[in-house]
Amino acid sequence: MFQFIILFTIGFLIFIEFYVGSVMFRHNSENKISFNLSSGLNFLINPLQSRFLWHPSGLLMNYPLMLVIAIVVNLILRYIFPTNNGIPSRVSQSTTSTNIKEGL
Repeated sequence: MFQFIILFTIGFLIFIEFYVGSVMFRHNSENKISFNLSSGLNFLINPLQSRFLWHPSGLLMNYPLMLVIAIVVNLILRYIFPTNNGIPSRVSQSTTSTNIKEGL
């Protein structure tokens, strides 16, 4: 689950950079584009401090809400499609019937 949250966070930061623009890659005082991780992390926790991103038009940029939705969907999919170390498990543990006439 920890890996999922880390990958989701990185993906969300990339999405926000393209969707909003100039969140982490900004012009510095020398007018050169520089990487600013702290502004990206501040954008992630901003909904916990202000109401702006809780407006219906800003919900797509709301990291806490999107993280909760992603975790719930991930848990539901893990419950519906269980895996064994990345290998899909059988839904039924019963063996497959080899009798052709039984299916007719």
